[in-house]
Amino acid sequence: MLKPALAELMQFSLLANKVSQKQSTHAELMAEFIARTQDKSMVAFLQEAQRLQEARKNIGDGVAIIDNKEVVTDLNSFLQLHRGKVIYVDLWASWCRPCLAEMPASQQLQQRYKGRDVLFLYLSLDEHKESWSKALVRQKDVLSNDNSYLLLDNFHSDFATKYDVKTIPRYLLIDKAGTVVETDAPRPGEEEVKELIDTYLAK
Repeated sequence: MLKPALAELMQFSLLANKVSQKQSTHAELMAEFIARTQDKSMVAFLQEAQRLQEARKNIGDGVAIIDNKEVVTDLNSFLQLHRGKVIYVDLWASWCRPCLAEMPASQQLQQRYKGRDVLFLYLSLDEHKESWSKALVRQKDVLSNDNSYLLLDNFHSDFATKYDVKTIPRYLLIDKAGTVVETDAPRPGEEEVKELIDTYLAK
């Protein structure tokens, strides 16, 4: 017979997996678990995941991204709004040291193309919103509420699956017509990235 603590952990894992994989969960089971457990971190995780799952319903089958004010947007709709600009997509996470190491160079790139038709879009693959939010504060010179979003479902999202994103940092380039022209673009610190952006800016 399973010990109570182990049984609780297994039930938590089952519920968390259902939510993170966008599977339907039984509200009664979720409510019962939250009422019974004494682990506040488990409760907080499930409540946040459940809240985001509800918000995701508003965009149907789209790729959900969320800003720091917890507004959920469809990534494809966001990209559509910025047609006419070259978009440099930075896939990163708060726990990824190589990602963070590129942030100073990314800030320099932003300054280089300031006022031009280039958008720098930062999509975090953090599993927990709190970790991402803290990273926003630490990287406030690079990340802003206008260019930084949490990619819901992270590596399991349709976007990450489509472009075979299994490791980060990873960078993509989207041209003015909205076409992804580079699925593994140079890093911000590499000289080639400037040449690449300049090429698509001129088209």
